[in-house]
Amino acid sequence: MRQVGRPVPPDIDGALLLDTGAARTCIGLQTATELGLQPTRIQEGYGAAGKHSNLVFLARLEIKIIDPETNQEQGFAWEQEVEAIPELHNFAAPLTWQGKAMTLSGLLGRDILRHARIHYDGPAGRIRFEFDIASIQNHPSR
Repeated sequence: MRQVGRPVPPDIDGALLLDTGAARTCIGLQTATELGLQPTRIQEGYGAAGKHSNLVFLARLEIKIIDPETNQEQGFAWEQEVEAIPELHNFAAPLTWQGKAMTLSGLLGRDILRHARIHYDGPAGRIRFEFDIASIQNHPSR
């Protein structure tokens, strides 16, 4: 945005819903609007509600994963086009992290999840992510 002379909006903290059924990472339309992003095009696709046409935005996404036991942080960032989902904010119950309310800001799709190992221990109620950050940063189409 700086390169084209537009102001850079402040960061928005929010949660991403892990969606192994989503081919690409998506942004909530409400989040895109709050950031002041301008749509680049409209894209047709299929989702939980069937066929739809959604706005597409160019966005820089930064993901931080914090281990709740050690408080260690792992993170990465990338810029790509993301499809906006208008009804995303209706998908989840109110979310909190360490007592702070969180907005559901997007879906983490297979374009990013393909760079991760996910260990789910249902009986213990635990999930562990291991991201290959170098793979994400070096992959041309993320």
